[in-house]
Amino acid sequence: MLSPEEAARRREEAAVAVRDAHFAAKAHTPEAIAVLVHLMRKGDNQTIQLSAANSVLDRGLGRAPQAMALDLVVRKQITAYTDAELADLCDKLTGNSVPVIDLKPEPVEP
Repeated sequence: MLSPEEAARRREEAAVAVRDAHFAAKAHTPEAIAVLVHLMRKGDNQTIQLSAANSVLDRGLGRAPQAMALDLVVRKQITAYTDAELADLCDKLTGNSVPVIDLKPEPVEP
């Protein structure tokens, strides 16, 4: 097992490596975009052209948001959800309807 100091040193080295890779990739961005634009305009076939166009759009506008990403935002602890809320969440994620069985007894009036 690593000492806390060794673990911290390794995390710092990893962070520096990621930062250096980021800067190296960023230095090649203009050339990479130029290649994508060239392929988009003059690619050998429509598959290459479409793929390059999608890449250019993804980098310029960002990827289209995924509908599921919004459903996965957890606003409270899972134990705080009611059975109905859990069933609704399950239905949204799977597209299936899940029956809810209420196991709480109804109050009896004296």
